[in-house]
Amino acid sequence: MLVSLLLALIVLGPFAGGTAEDPDASIVLSVVAPAFYVIMLFVLPLDITMSNVFMSDKQGEERARFRFIIRTEVALFVLMLLSWLPFVIRLLKSAF
Repeated sequence: MLVSLLLALIVLGPFAGGTAEDPDASIVLSVVAPAFYVIMLFVLPLDITMSNVFMSDKQGEERARFRFIIRTEVALFVLMLLSWLPFVIRLLKSAF
């Protein structure tokens, strides 16, 4: 479920923006996706950390499974950051 949400956020990142009042802007792109993006900025590193903790006392196949989970989540986290970078830059420019 987490991976599905991250993939959706990666796809929506370049299209995010606008205001909730714009009649042509979708509520998903202007409100929902940015809110989930911020939530995932905190949840994903926590999940990676917890996977490291759980991996510490595992051996063999279980350890490999946690290593795969960690690598996948790190890759998706980086992709999410890159796909939302234009939105964050626009947001910071408008704030200052």
